[in-house]
Amino acid sequence: MMPLKQSGRGEKPDACCYRYKCRGISNILRWKPEEVIDYVMTNRIDAYASTEILEEYTETVEYLKYKFPGKKPKVPLIDIEAKCRVIEVSTKVDVCRDPDDNKFLECAIDSKCYYIVSGDKDLLTVKEYEGIEIVTVAEFLEILKNDTDE
Repeated sequence: MMPLKQSGRGEKPDACCYRYKCRGISNILRWKPEEVIDYVMTNRIDAYASTEILEEYTETVEYLKYKFPGKKPKVPLIDIEAKCRVIEVSTKVDVCRDPDDNKFLECAIDSKCYYIVSGDKDLLTVKEYEGIEIVTVAEFLEILKNDTDE
């Protein structure tokens, strides 16, 4: 997912790295992931990504277009990318079972995020790294709901 920060709320903004691969990106077309995308698109959350993350998302969307011809996302990736703050990542970590997932931790660290929102089981097993919580979409939406209730 992409690092995100909640816009204009309190002293300490909520933040996350929104991370969905293959199956998850197709799920962006439906239910809860779409709610997180809505937060990004309406500027309630600032999104962050590295070039490497955006390249992976582009490759995944191209694969999904091939696999599911005629199916279109409700929000095109180009619109989501336009809302992202692309950062240059300098941090390198070797934490995840799947080394390809480290780029999401690296981006979250360098963009000073508090959460990584993911459906990836390898990433979710990490649970927390250097103060960054790794949560599901449902958990993140609950965090946002509780934040707005306060």
